[in-house]
Amino acid sequence: MSEFTVSEIDGQRVVTFAADVSTGEAYDLTQWNDEICDGDVLSVPAEGVVGVMFKAWPTNLESFVGSSYLGLPWWNAQIFCRSESGC
Repeated sequence: MSEFTVSEIDGQRVVTFAADVSTGEAYDLTQWNDEICDGDVLSVPAEGVVGVMFKAWPTNLESFVGSSYLGLPWWNAQIFCRSESGC
């Protein structure tokens, strides 16, 4: 089984990690897997975390949804950024 799937919702790429992938494992995947791009929405269902890939760092959307979970080692997003460059 794949560790994640990539879909598109209303023109936005969404990377959904498998049910057994933690935020730590998802973070590791973002660091070397070329299928995960700057601007992708990242969903980690196992821990209820949603974020955005910002340059080389997955950022947690905690500040937008009011969750108290930081999803460390993810960075806490203060702004929502989307790259126009694509992959």
